[in-house]
Amino acid sequence: MKAKKNQTKTEPKDALFIINPVSGQGDKKKRKDEILHIAKELGWRGNVVETTKTLSASDIAIEEMNKGITHIVVCGGDGTIMEALQVIINKDITLGIVPLGTGNLFAQNLTITGSRKDMIQRALFGTKHKVDVGRANDTIFAIIAGMGFDADVMRQAKRSLKTKFGPLAYLVSGFNNLHRRAGKYKVTIDGKKSVTYTAKGIMIANMGQLQGGIEAVPKAYPQNGVLRVGIIQASGYPAWLSLLGNALLGNINKSPHYTLLKGKKITVESLSGPKAYQCDGNHFPPTKKLSVEIFPQAATVLIDKGSKPGTNNIFSPILNFQKIRVYNP
Repeated sequence: MKAKKNQTKTEPKDALFIINPVSGQGDKKKRKDEILHIAKELGWRGNVVETTKTLSASDIAIEEMNKGITHIVVCGGDGTIMEALQVIINKDITLGIVPLGTGNLFAQNLTITGSRKDMIQRALFGTKHKVDVGRANDTIFAIIAGMGFDADVMRQAKRSLKTKFGPLAYLVSGFNNLHRRAGKYKVTIDGKKSVTYTAKGIMIANMGQLQGGIEAVPKAYPQNGVLRVGIIQASGYPAWLSLLGNALLGNINKSPHYTLLKGKKITVESLSGPKAYQCDGNHFPPTKKLSVEIFPQAATVLIDKGSKPGTNNIFSPILNFQKIRVYNP
């Protein structure tokens, strides 16, 4: 039987699917069945393993890599992706992403969008791109590590809150943390001059976009081998409103309540006692010191050729203030 003229055929991909069954909202079983049905239609063959409270994406990836697997598709949120990244950096492993979480910032920053079928096809057959990853103390991260305000926001945005409110959970948590006192932080860039700041929090970014495409840390691109440091110095509701206005217009670094730095190795020391920190939404116990460094081109991710991170700001079609940056490997 002859194939139809416009029909395209793809070769099966022997990839491991890691699925976090509790990520995001909606009917979890129906979602899993849909993902696997689409993958099989696209020619996928391979294993599927679900994470549990005692079995992380890291555990699953290690076990399957020991069996020779070289292609992993993570279906989950930023926390699940971060778990997988812990064990695949600087290895000959290809990572595909099907975002299922509340924030999905990793996917957003890499412009992994479209229908579920589009995202699964990209996760199996997309174009390989090398991206940078960071390490904060002993934890690998892909998006943002932070101490102070954003760590408190992530800690209070519990799964129950995210299940109920979705992305609005972060807004609720953020509002509840506006009143927290500022602390003193000594920031050292690349082992050189140290500067002490009075700040609500410090964000160290490999990718700088939050929900809606808003850049919390400008110029943080995952292929330039540099980390950007955003220091939040707002105090009081008027200052916070001013800072938010700048963020919505895409120029948060022009706010008088914000300082932007860059470097390859960043050390943040809390001079106001131990502070909690977070990496890609996962929070960690308080510490006095956060040591962060960049690992250039350390992970291989499947995305579209010529994707354009930075074009997702929900206000840009109306206000047209956001600059478009082309994602070229």
